[in-house]
Amino acid sequence: MASRTVREGQQRQGVDEAIAYEVDCANWCSAPQNPQVKVFLVGEDGGAYADMTASVMPSGTVEFSGTKARLPLLRDLQDRAVYRVELKFECNGSLLEAYFTVKAER
Repeated sequence: MASRTVREGQQRQGVDEAIAYEVDCANWCSAPQNPQVKVFLVGEDGGAYADMTASVMPSGTVEFSGTKARLPLLRDLQDRAVYRVELKFECNGSLLEAYFTVKAER
């Protein structure tokens, strides 16, 4: 099984930016479906996640084009905070999850 972390690794995003990230699920599945996305604020110790989805990704849905998932806009980030974006999807009866982190900067 492939790593759950997306190939591009940690992303950097300005606090004033709004970005619709794209995740290619081909490493995990050739026909992903039923996507769900959540965004968590990562604690300073690397753990203790707090669900921030309603604040930083408040609207929109995940859209698939083949194996590529286009996520809703990620925005309104806190300076120097680290966010973990988790994309869950179904594949051949299994529920899989890919994730990446975003470091916010001024």
